[in-house]
Amino acid sequence: MGVRGCALRRPHGAGRGLPRGRSAERSRWPRSRVHAGAFRYPRHKLCGALARAAAVCSRADGEVYVKALIIDGSPEPSSSELVALLALDADYVVAVDRGAIVCRSAGVVPDLFCGDDDSADADTAAWARAHAGSTMRLPVEKDATDLAFALDRAAEEARRRGEVLDVCLTCATGGRPDHMLGALGLLLAIKETGPMLVEDGFELAILSPEGCDSWEFAEGEIGRTFSAVALEPGTVVSEEGMRWRLDGAELPLLGDRGVSNRIVGEHAKVTCHEGALAAFLIK
Repeated sequence: MGVRGCALRRPHGAGRGLPRGRSAERSRWPRSRVHAGAFRYPRHKLCGALARAAAVCSRADGEVYVKALIIDGSPEPSSSELVALLALDADYVVAVDRGAIVCRSAGVVPDLFCGDDDSADADTAAWARAHAGSTMRLPVEKDATDLAFALDRAAEEARRRGEVLDVCLTCATGGRPDHMLGALGLLLAIKETGPMLVEDGFELAILSPEGCDSWEFAEGEIGRTFSAVALEPGTVVSEEGMRWRLDGAELPLLGDRGVSNRIVGEHAKVTCHEGALAAFLIK
């Protein structure tokens, strides 16, 4: 997969109203992703939510990105509203097993339905297979999660297009803390792509010098809680525009020193100089 060059900006479509000028009809996309019965999100809420959706890196000149939205199958998924919103700015949508349920309720037709059928009900699985661009049936007994296969397929799609992978994951943390930790490990394994995780209650960016190294917050984020957790030994972090500043501080692996800070400045920013960081913006 390709690697992003990184100075940072805000999310898929951040601060720009509807993403990249795309209409809900997806006139520039090869297939319709939101069907005629899709969930209707009020435009004023849509624009505000896009401005808060997640953190991603700025695009290097001349590089083309495939924005892959992976909708995982957590027992307590994020809302249909959020999934519909994120799908508006995605180029390639993967529904992972139970993730097809929230896809269907959001009116989002996936490009790929991937899973072993151990969590999606039969009716939803049949809907996904009938409408998805392609399907990948996985064995129930395997040594990796469905999410791992979904991420591999997204990377294959980026390579097939000759584009750089840009991953946004959702519906991956509710109700199964073991799966949540596994998902975080999978995102860490592709840190060079600067992946992000977006749920109803928080946004998370994996920051590292190899991928997306910093996150600058908009003025509208003042007052929000921010947490930084080191995912590798020797992670060195700076934070500015926050109640408690860090200047090239080394955070202990999975330690709590960076937990529960607060954004207080107009140009707040976090930078990962070494190692890898889970950067949380709490809603």
